[in-house]
Amino acid sequence: MKKTFILLFISSLFLVGCDKYLDRQPDDALTSDSIWEKSNTTTQYLWNVYSWIYNDAELVSDEFVFDAYCSDETSGTFPNARYVKYLFEEQTPANTFAARNYTAQYAGIREAGVFIENVDRCPELTAELKTMYKAEARALRAYFYFYLMKNYGPVFFNGDSSYGLLDEDVNTVDRTDWQTLVNWVCKELDTAAANLPETRDAQTELGRITKGAALAIKARLLLYNARPLFNGQVYLAQDGTITPSHMYDNIKDRKGNQLFNTEYDATRWEDAAAAAKAVIDLNLY
Repeated sequence: MKKTFILLFISSLFLVGCDKYLDRQPDDALTSDSIWEKSNTTTQYLWNVYSWIYNDAELVSDEFVFDAYCSDETSGTFPNARYVKYLFEEQTPANTFAARNYTAQYAGIREAGVFIENVDRCPELTAELKTMYKAEARALRAYFYFYLMKNYGPVFFNGDSSYGLLDEDVNTVDRTDWQTLVNWVCKELDTAAANLPETRDAQTELGRITKGAALAIKARLLLYNARPLFNGQVYLAQDGTITPSHMYDNIKDRKGNQLFNTEYDATRWEDAAAAAKAVIDLNLY
């Protein structure tokens, strides 16, 4: 009996401790004041932002589906892989795996926002490093939005706010229309590119974002923005004939506002071409 009482007492303490631990926000430890006092921990927070980048090398897990295998770009040889359901039109709501890790992209967006808001507090980083670090986080945040938009169209938009999906007021946020998102992401990428280096040291900076990478993401987004699927919801024939498809007419926000534009705009192709030319003009690729 004595042993049983002791075990129950210890278990109750453990459960209380677990309850308090589980009630914490996932990043409480990382957003404490102490993190920004040292250059190494501040830099580690930036690496944390990078860690949310989707792994395009992941082919067959329960959470991800490789883009190329879901299209005509390539042919997969894994008969039991998740992407096969897309190829053979077998994907249904009953298949609970996600084509993209939706919440992970928003986690990256939030972490980038937290970093941008706090990096200037670090006394051990030079002004130049702070500027470049913020540019990296800004470009990454824009990239996470780009990835969400590519897979989900008009999504929930935090802007410069660092609130997360667990915050109490998140349910008051509505989806933002496609063009507003495009304009914001492109502006963020331009701002970031202005403060990013053109090249990185292959030994010590491999994988870190560059000016060209930021501009290339912008060019890809504007290319998507110009295609008929997102540009007036039309079918564009080879002879130039434009036929309305009305594919996204029913995609609206809670107030009934259209989330995709309904008129074809040929100047979007000019914007996409100009963005691609900006990458070419770097003479680096």
